[in-house]
Amino acid sequence: AAIEALTRGDWAMYRHPSRNDIFQECIVSAAMEKYARLPLSEQVDTYANIFGATAMIRAGLWAGGIIARKHTATVMDAGLDWFSECAKWSYQDQLSLPAILLKHAISPIPLTFGGSIWGNACFAIELHRSSL
Repeated sequence: AAIEALTRGDWAMYRHPSRNDIFQECIVSAAMEKYARLPLSEQVDTYANIFGATAMIRAGLWAGGIIARKHTATVMDAGLDWFSECAKWSYQDQLSLPAILLKHAISPIPLTFGGSIWGNACFAIELHRSSL
């Protein structure tokens, strides 16, 4: 089903099941031990300054558990930029992904098979450990 979604675009993944944007994600992430010493607020503020807060809200928030991508030049460049942002700011990759998608004009196809990514009978999901 994820690969079938690529007939409609170059990138497909689930929307985040409980938050809508990086501002909400930053608040939740900042309270987690595994992100305690990372510059999450500065990272999000930087993206808001580059793209605008409204654009970052409209960009949404994506769950990275399943990602289907065509290996086009644009997608490959976006992947390299995404890795660079994670290396520069934080391994909280959900914060950088919407900015990368905006930068490369990629609109992911939302995956819907089995409902949301959580509670999906197609696969098992384990929550993040906050102490990593």
